Amino acid sequence: MVVTTFSYEQIESWVGSAFWPFLRIGACLMVAPMFSASYVPARVRIVLAGALTVVALPMILITFFLSLSGRFPAHRRLARFTFPVWLYVSVTGVITYVMLRLAQG
Repeated sequence: MVVTTFSYEQIESWVGSAFWPFLRIGACLMVAPMFSASYVPARVRIVLAGALTVVALPMILITFFLSLSGRFPAHRRLARFTFPVWLYVSVTGVITYVMLRLAQG
């Protein structure tokens, strides 16, 4: 019987890397004007953040793979949807980071 042990740092690293995209996209949705309104329940925001996380990463990876493999017509078709999602997450991620840094003082 083999006993495998994991350190706290390893577990923290795995959990952090698994939840980081979810937290980042969730933060982006929280600062979005349409989703930050008080009439949108928190559960709806959380579900949207999870759905966007699950959809965005495979879209980005497939788009990247299509460009590397030289299949540019398929790459362009998918990039029409991938680019706006990626751009939104990137820009609002930076805005969220700056806002949090300014709030800390």
